[in-house]
Amino acid sequence: MLKKVSNQNYKLFMFAVLLLSGFLVYSNTFSSSFHFDDQQYIINNLTIRNIYNLQGIWNLFPTRFVTFFTFALNYAFHKFNVVGYHVVNLMIHLGSALLVWWFTRLILATPVLKKTKLTLHSDIIALFASFIFLTHPIQTQAVTYIFQRCSSLATFFYILCLCLYLKFRLFKKRYLFYAFSWFFGLAAVFTKETAATLPLMIILIEFMFLEEILRQRLRSVWPFLVLLVIIFISLFSARTDSLNDMESFFNQPSSARYYFLTQLRVLVTYLRLLFIPVNQNLDYDYPIRTSFLNLPSIGSFLLLASIFFWGIRLYRKHRLFSFCIFWFFLTLTPESSFIPLKDVIFEHRLYLPMVGFSLFITSGLFSFSGSKAVEPVAALLTCLVLVYSFLTYQRNKVWKDELTLWKDVVNKSGQKSRPYIQRGNAYFAKGDFERAISDYNKLLEIDSNPFDAYSNRGLAYQNKGDFDRAIFEYNKALEISQGDAAIYTNRGNVYLSKRDLNRAIFDYNKALEINPDFTEAYYNRGIAYQSKGDFDQAIFDYNRAIEINPYHAKSYNNRGLVYQTKGNFNRAISDYTRAIEIDPEYIKAYLNRGQAYFNQGNLNRAIADYTRVIQINPDFAQAYHNLALIYSATNRKQKAIEVYKKFIQHAPARYSSSIERFRDRIKELEKNKE
Repeated sequence: MLKKVSNQNYKLFMFAVLLLSGFLVYSNTFSSSFHFDDQQYIINNLTIRNIYNLQGIWNLFPTRFVTFFTFALNYAFHKFNVVGYHVVNLMIHLGSALLVWWFTRLILATPVLKKTKLTLHSDIIALFASFIFLTHPIQTQAVTYIFQRCSSLATFFYILCLCLYLKFRLFKKRYLFYAFSWFFGLAAVFTKETAATLPLMIILIEFMFLEEILRQRLRSVWPFLVLLVIIFISLFSARTDSLNDMESFFNQPSSARYYFLTQLRVLVTYLRLLFIPVNQNLDYDYPIRTSFLNLPSIGSFLLLASIFFWGIRLYRKHRLFSFCIFWFFLTLTPESSFIPLKDVIFEHRLYLPMVGFSLFITSGLFSFSGSKAVEPVAALLTCLVLVYSFLTYQRNKVWKDELTLWKDVVNKSGQKSRPYIQRGNAYFAKGDFERAISDYNKLLEIDSNPFDAYSNRGLAYQNKGDFDRAIFEYNKALEISQGDAAIYTNRGNVYLSKRDLNRAIFDYNKALEINPDFTEAYYNRGIAYQSKGDFDQAIFDYNRAIEINPYHAKSYNNRGLVYQTKGNFNRAISDYTRAIEIDPEYIKAYLNRGQAYFNQGNLNRAIADYTRVIQINPDFAQAYHNLALIYSATNRKQKAIEVYKKFIQHAPARYSSSIERFRDRIKELEKNKE
């Protein structure tokens, strides 16, 4: 009894060490920014902003419904506070590591393996397998890159399904385990398409490790064959779209064949990354193979075939190692076979295969070291985990923000266009337009389709205030693609900035002809009509923008301005309030609502709004001025003086004109006090 309690305490202690290790290794990721696809699928994804919009989430991406539902949960609790998203991703990773421990214990308890000497070290094999899975640097992309929660969460459900199935098969056929196994298998399938291999994995486990007559096996397996049918039905339409996309991507009728030939080399790269995880890269510049008759393709095929046949040869004497090899090939099948995807290689695709690799390394070392060499092997694995932990921590520094990430990619994929686009966009977001333009210029040297270079350069010149050059760039982009609504809208925005309202409206009309549901075109056309004094047409456009995108805060704010101009302060305040509900730090909405309250004579609420603006941005001069005006108008001149002095005390030097103006106001107020 005492020994059992002691063993239980030891397990709890090691689990605590495992969880603490994971937290420490990923401790520098909690403030890492949103990246890459996060912008499209999280930041700009209106569907996830309503947790009860289950039909909308389903329609968005049926085969990833569970993933997007978790993003909706994140948004409900954290909005766009990135820390909450990273915490959830890390919790999933920690949970998956614990499941790797459980899965290893269960596999080693199967009828075939419990007869081997591996069972003597089952606890320590399971522990180190989970540590390797947890700390290996190749996992960073699936953990730190928020959108790739789909990979980590699908793996979590995948392993949990297998664990519950093994629990059912090994321990008196408890059917509750069986039911939950099927349920979590279904959850995995609707988290990411890579879980499609789950029924085949169960069949593989059944025939490799469990000993029963065929009829009994089929009785256990057939519900998962039903799951396999569900998988293929749910994936059919999505995969059809994917295949069509790839035909245009490769510009060849035989894209599946080219993709397969390319994957031969990719699989070898994956193996290298598992064993030697250095020189990692988010966006590899990988050549598309169109022929088998080249040395890299032939060499890769021979290596992979040798490993596969080695797995077959190991089946009788070393079945666990055979299983780990088959695990690697089977789990990569959905993304590294004949099914073409637009990106041929991504490191997050190794998250699920890592389970087999972790088990292969730990069980292999203990199996071939002998029963008396436990401590040296444990020491070796401890050193390996420490090295992995260091590499993971270092790799996560690259994910700090978009600029650090894409600088790293440009250094490693310097002849690929996308890294320059993304790094240029990162410079653009920071207001460094010169460097952004430099990166966009690079596209003209390396990309046969310069559309992105012209369109992005147009945005950069537009934000620099060089409107004529921006129009030139947009014109060049439209020569390449006349059906791009965004370019017409952007050019319209330039004309709007030049106060050429008729040309701006013409461009917005063109954009809406191409895309009748383009929110930004309606919004900006509304601004143009508002500037012309055509308030009814402006309201119509803002209404239409809000119909398309009920979370478009800028349209509510601008519609409020129109109502305020027309003297309808109640409707204006209602619109400003809605804009603030959508974006609680929307300074313009607070400022405008404060002005509306002031016009109504509701001075306390106006003061509250201007005060809130100052809390959000302590350098916002207009809010100080408006606040001081209210205090002056209500004979609280000392309070007004304090507000002006507070701004002068904290304002940066670039606000010199406002500082001088406020000093003059202080002198006037002090003179009036006398």
